[in-house]
Amino acid sequence: MDLNHLVLLALVMGIVTLFGLGLLSWFNPRQHRAGRIGLTVTTGAIALIAVPVLVGGIAADLALPFGLPGTNASLRLDPLAAIFLLVLSIPACAGAGWDLADAAPGPIDPTIPFVIAGSMVGLLAADVVLWLVVGAIVLLVLGLAAVHAPPHANTSRAGLVVLVGFGGFVGTLALLAAGSPATIEPGFPGLRAIATDGPWIPLLATLSAGLLTFGPRIVAAAAFHGSSSALLHAGLRVLPIYGVIRVLADLSGPAQPVWWGLPLLVMGVVAAVWGARSAGRGDSPGSVLAAVTDLHLGILFAGVGIALLARGADLAPLATLAMAATLLHALHHAVFVTLLWLGNRAIEGGAGTSALDHLGGLIHTMPVTSLCLLAGGFAASILPPGAAFASLWLLWQAVFAAPRAGGLGLGVLLGVMAGALALALTLGTASLLRLLGVALLGRPRTPRVAAAQEVGKPAQTMLIGMAVFVGLLGLLPSVTVALIAPAARFLMGSDVASGPAIFLRPAADLAPGASGYAALPFALLVLAAGGLVWLVLRGHSVPGHRRAAAWNDGFAAPPPWLPLGDPATQASPDGLARALDATLEIGGAPPSGGAGIYAAWSRGGSWLRDRMALIDAVGPRHVMVLLFAVLVLLLALRATR
Repeated sequence: MDLNHLVLLALVMGIVTLFGLGLLSWFNPRQHRAGRIGLTVTTGAIALIAVPVLVGGIAADLALPFGLPGTNASLRLDPLAAIFLLVLSIPACAGAGWDLADAAPGPIDPTIPFVIAGSMVGLLAADVVLWLVVGAIVLLVLGLAAVHAPPHANTSRAGLVVLVGFGGFVGTLALLAAGSPATIEPGFPGLRAIATDGPWIPLLATLSAGLLTFGPRIVAAAAFHGSSSALLHAGLRVLPIYGVIRVLADLSGPAQPVWWGLPLLVMGVVAAVWGARSAGRGDSPGSVLAAVTDLHLGILFAGVGIALLARGADLAPLATLAMAATLLHALHHAVFVTLLWLGNRAIEGGAGTSALDHLGGLIHTMPVTSLCLLAGGFAASILPPGAAFASLWLLWQAVFAAPRAGGLGLGVLLGVMAGALALALTLGTASLLRLLGVALLGRPRTPRVAAAQEVGKPAQTMLIGMAVFVGLLGLLPSVTVALIAPAARFLMGSDVASGPAIFLRPAADLAPGASGYAALPFALLVLAAGGLVWLVLRGHSVPGHRRAAAWNDGFAAPPPWLPLGDPATQASPDGLARALDATLEIGGAPPSGGAGIYAAWSRGGSWLRDRMALIDAVGPRHVMVLLFAVLVLLLALRATR
């Protein structure tokens, strides 16, 4: 047995250990500390194993002693599966370690190790039957956890959405398997041998992945709470994107029509804009972070769509660049979203509330948590040298070159999509600024928040470690690009980047003449400039001016009879939300050109505002269903020509 098979066998042993931890938590819940230690160590070991797999481009197969009559189920380890193993194991390890460091009372939920283990089997599955069976079991476990959780009005409806999404994946694989008699064998190699351009395969794959990504938030929120929210939003909700990449970019043959990427691109842009808009209205840190997660998941879908669009146009270098940016963003997303959700858990425990209009001034009472949250928020924004900026910079190189993949119509569509993505990213950054400014800066808004307590030293150490990790990802993006390069090469057939570790530049054949991105020199330059300004202003005072706390709006110190000050005298979450909503208002200022044009402008703006209010009442999932119905109608009209 060679090294590759030993690595795969080690991963299998880790998954078996996770199943054992789930059984231990189920039958002996009093051993909660041992369960958390085992979960932390096992998921951390799987993450460490996945790193050399990515570096070495390891690929190995393992036949299992069970399966359909006459066949055996099989597992396969390749760079694509290793990336998503890392995406899943990082938040799982961090969440379990947080509960251990924060001395969380009570037994560990057996749902968590079962879902992690089942999801990892699904990532390693190399045949259709095992993939579908494991997916069904994982969804069944989530459904049972939601049933036994506190009741929620929309749990059953969201569960139906998840079931429809899983059925969409079943239908997609069934269409693939029906493409040729050569696929009687249920393994993935038989599916790869089919070159298909069927119209229903990308639509079903996109619809099912969208429902599985954005539909289960309510169901999963009933089962995953506290620190396990990091596992949900940073890990589990990313896995449907793996399914889309595996089905459309790997199993559907090496070439497809250009339009295969359009449903994914449209859905990704819609999800990103909707997530950014929802983040600006969130009334708690959790709701804001969930919407920001929707924004970044939409970016991942859009990246896969651009990659498929470019490959359909026979632009392999551009497809490689877009896929590399998507995989890089998925890996960075797992880290900074985990940090943000752990910081949210620390705020809930230390401040005793999750209402945004009750928070404020936490940077004075919880300085370590606040600084780590600021680091995570900066990494999730579009500002350099944050971790998200590096992957978005690569994706933007692909977006700028994507209009070459088609004619004028496709170029106009891509231009509109690029503008919508830019709007979503800007609003998402502003929403994070609203969250961190209101919660961390200014004055406390309630007496309980004024007496907030910092988390314990072990939890502080963990937050600091995650913040440093996020900072290194942003400063040295070429190191992470080296990790995802084998997977991009496996899918698209080209190398990703070239140059030294501190300088990120796409390979010459991917983007000829493209500029580079040097995160570390940029950060040093910003630090030097900031330090110079601080030295100049240090001790410098202007007559008639006074110093005030950040985000305090310049108001004087509170009087003795009002120790917390008047909350109405500082920026409120609702006021900032209205300011963000104003950026999307249409019809406010009349254009020049006469009364007739002004009347038409006003009527159009009123109509669009009414439609936006209708969308708010219906909900994002209904909008997604309507979108896909329109796409199906367009395809039907195309087929009748």
